[in-house]
Amino acid sequence: MYIISRQESYTEKEIENFKKIIIDWCENFKKIFSSLSKTECSFPKLHSWKYHTVAAVRKYGVLNGLSTETYETLHKTYVKNPYQSSNRKNIMQQLIKAVKRKEITPVASKIIHRKTKGFGKILWNFNLDEIEQKVDLLKNSKNPPHSNLIEGLLQVIPALDTFLDTSSQSSECDDFCIIVYDAVHLDNGEILRTSGNFQGNEWFSNVSVSPAKDQVSESTDRIWYGKILLLLRLFQGLLKEPYDLAIVRWYDILLEESELYGCLHLYFFEEYNAIPLDLLSKKILPFIVCK
Repeated sequence: MYIISRQESYTEKEIENFKKIIIDWCENFKKIFSSLSKTECSFPKLHSWKYHTVAAVRKYGVLNGLSTETYETLHKTYVKNPYQSSNRKNIMQQLIKAVKRKEITPVASKIIHRKTKGFGKILWNFNLDEIEQKVDLLKNSKNPPHSNLIEGLLQVIPALDTFLDTSSQSSECDDFCIIVYDAVHLDNGEILRTSGNFQGNEWFSNVSVSPAKDQVSESTDRIWYGKILLLLRLFQGLLKEPYDLAIVRWYDILLEESELYGCLHLYFFEEYNAIPLDLLSKKILPFIVCK
């Protein structure tokens, strides 16, 4: 029935056949589930499907043209989720910037993923389904890691969900594991670090990321700024190449005073993304963050 409902056109014979299939399906549905329902499956949607679907097809055309599924999904991805991550101030501007950041990865790189050589010391190695237990153990340990590393670990699952969805990769897999590193040497000679104690000081690299060529327009900002919380290599099964990624928390530019003492005046924004390191290796630029 589902396959027939998604057809792009119907003949009169197919419509009559569709009608019979719908009636049979609804009757079978009620026989199976009516004993479990207080209303005996007297649902408005079921009534509409059984008695009004074929009439709607004849009057308005195929059901694909009436479906709101695409727009509901887009609304969730590009409006509801960014709204929940915002601080509810200047909400329209925050939503627009969140969408821009989600679209950093160019279309071409959604198929190709390259490894970055030169990783530093391994901090942790675990399966993704163990991440909550790992965070709890680290928080309660005698020597807990820097709060930025904990924050990065807490954002791994939602950031990877967004990355895999944007990269057209399936996230429905039980065989995900990650290796977390403290540093990586990039092809352009830059070194990215995520260390709570590097020569007596904390060092979590600030980066600037330019949008992909297919995302640049006169109305978009040319550069996004962020702090790297985590450097990791993601493995999906045994036969696939790993992804080399950075978990980035974004900065935003303070509009009231965009520059202070000759440098950009930035503040943290409640938005996180997993960015491929091969993109950063081409587009990283040092900058000063004024607090």
